[in-house]
Amino acid sequence: MKKRPIALIGLVFFVSLIAVNYISLTAAVICGAIALAGGIVTVSVKRLRGDGEIAMTLFSAAAAVAVFAVCTLLFVRPVQILDGLTLPVTGRIVDEVESKDGRYTYTLKTESIGFDKAPQKIKVKLTTYSKLYADVYDKISTTVEFHAMSDSSKPFNYSSGVYITGFISGGTETTVESDGYHPPYYYAIMLRRYMHNKIYEYLPSDEASIVSSVTLNITDGISDEVKTDFRDSGIYHQLAVSGQNMGIIVQFCFLLLHRFLSRRKSALITIGPLILFMAVTGFSPSVVRSGIMNIIYLLGLSLGRRADSLSSLGAAVLIMCLINPFNAVNVGLQLSAYATLGLILLTGRITRFFRRAYLPKGRRARRLMKTVYSYTAQTLAATLLLIPVSILQFGYISVIGIVTNLLTLYVSLMMLVLAAALLVISVIPFTGFIVYPGMVIVGLMAKYIIAVAHIMAAVPFATIPATYRYVYVWLAGAFVLIALALLLHRRGRVLKWTAVMTCVSLLAGVVSYGIIYRDVTHIGVISAGSGQMVLLTRGNKSVLVGCGGDSSAVYNLKDYMRRRGINEIDTVIIPELDEYFGANAAEVMSELKVNILISPPDADASEPLSALSLDGVEKIELTGYDRVDIFENVHVICDAESNYAAVHAGDASVIIAGPGADTKGCAADVLICGASFPQSVQLYSEAAVIVGASARIEDKVFRGMSELGIDAYTTVDNDMIIEIRDNGSFKIRRGV
Repeated sequence: MKKRPIALIGLVFFVSLIAVNYISLTAAVICGAIALAGGIVTVSVKRLRGDGEIAMTLFSAAAAVAVFAVCTLLFVRPVQILDGLTLPVTGRIVDEVESKDGRYTYTLKTESIGFDKAPQKIKVKLTTYSKLYADVYDKISTTVEFHAMSDSSKPFNYSSGVYITGFISGGTETTVESDGYHPPYYYAIMLRRYMHNKIYEYLPSDEASIVSSVTLNITDGISDEVKTDFRDSGIYHQLAVSGQNMGIIVQFCFLLLHRFLSRRKSALITIGPLILFMAVTGFSPSVVRSGIMNIIYLLGLSLGRRADSLSSLGAAVLIMCLINPFNAVNVGLQLSAYATLGLILLTGRITRFFRRAYLPKGRRARRLMKTVYSYTAQTLAATLLLIPVSILQFGYISVIGIVTNLLTLYVSLMMLVLAAALLVISVIPFTGFIVYPGMVIVGLMAKYIIAVAHIMAAVPFATIPATYRYVYVWLAGAFVLIALALLLHRRGRVLKWTAVMTCVSLLAGVVSYGIIYRDVTHIGVISAGSGQMVLLTRGNKSVLVGCGGDSSAVYNLKDYMRRRGINEIDTVIIPELDEYFGANAAEVMSELKVNILISPPDADASEPLSALSLDGVEKIELTGYDRVDIFENVHVICDAESNYAAVHAGDASVIIAGPGADTKGCAADVLICGASFPQSVQLYSEAAVIVGASARIEDKVFRGMSELGIDAYTTVDNDMIIEIRDNGSFKIRRGV
């Protein structure tokens, strides 16, 4: 890194921002002060000065903290004073509407807010259950209920410059004005919309969603099941417009122009289509990162120089993080940056290792093996560096990802080139006879990728859960050890011992975790909207209480099980066959492996289990008030008449209350409820409440609990986990 200071500064700046975004501002400032002091000491002491790499590393980390703190204090904190207020707002819609589960989300750039103490021109995500008949860059005036974001939604929104969200209730009067204001980005959005519609015109929904994601960076149409398959099979990064995708577009445009123009002119003109492609794909962080690197590359060509890839990557992430430090926690940027870093650092070494191991003597065979080695090395290099991102963002590691990438990566790239060419041709009238058969081929490629992802995701032990906290401690320690080994001593023996130490520390974490948590019952409160799904686990056994919730509840349950390495549910307990506790009972029983079902009698044909075959499942009927022993020192009380269930784990009690529940004064350490708070419940002094309902209702109830001085948590966009020991002590934390 001595000859590449930009690479060192940019990458350290980027990694430091990732770290400080996961801790409090106070802790970040303390870490920054320590790094600054260390840098000053390194520069001041001649013996430590060396070649300056350590000083640059420490100063870069301190600068990252400073930028993060300044941005938080100047831009985030002033906006968050709007939390909880209902105010008149006027502004323009600046992006396409997002729709899911009957909710519509609009990105608004405000022009005025009816509160003098707040910033007037900000970006806000507005959600409503009543669709606004407004298009991009239309002007709207309405009344907004502002509220802070959930932790899980912050990374994406903060990287887009959105620091607060709002809700427009159904009875609110909203006026829409189309005044013809069309900035340049409007036409990029219209072009993206045209291409998006064309893709869906020619292809079925599943295939069209994949093609639209790879070419236009639009992921809204991808089903939860397909996303899960892509994550579990280790190819989720292929759903984003990657550096390879953009590199192909750049090379195609450059080579086409170079047939008619000089090298310098071709490189400069190619920057235009590159910026257009960035605009059409929405200027997402991963796209902008790749765009900056390609612009540096093209400028180098125009000047007759070759840009250094590692320095270009460092410069790209540095520029992006200086513009917005919250870009560092955007999952798309992390996937793109780490994959690119792996390609730069590891591809050559892995290729040379393969060639030393075996290379045939025949000329054609040698050429073929070199191609295979190069392809395999690129895939392996990119996949290895994605492991930290998988741990931080998805909570597990895909061990099958290398194989899946080998099977799909180049098919995905060919699909991109063909789809992009066909979309350009489709603009020309009377070219359907060319576009249609071409799109059939594109659709077959997409179908192949979906099928491979589904097959590989179903392979036993395809993923390793990494949601346990010791994994994050190990990951941070491994980064520190490797960084110190690289900075202080580059001998191979030191690096090998560093690798051995990280493996030993991971093994120690696994063993110690098993010892420390052997008497702990984990209670996962699944994000299920207006219903309840509560999964109890202890050791290798699991019990599900409640199958309620909205349309995404079962997907969230399966995702939670995957992240914690749970393959089957021993027992399902449904306290009451109503919407709150039993809305998804049939889906749970049909899609998950269950051994025992405990529920009230299901004689009515309208009930959720009446038409379901339960072959191989032991059925136990509840009588009205029942005790069910599930683990050692853990049992569940089901009171159907009073519409609640109580989990007693050791000396602690957790009440799961349905709407209008009468808990008869039962005392609780933790209360899990929906929008209606049961009035008869008795809470201990150190008790906590976890609220699950629709996003708007949940947020209101959550604030009400906080105002009463009760420790309140919500499951908006994420799960909550209760850890209870046999002595009654408990902790509540947010799931990964």
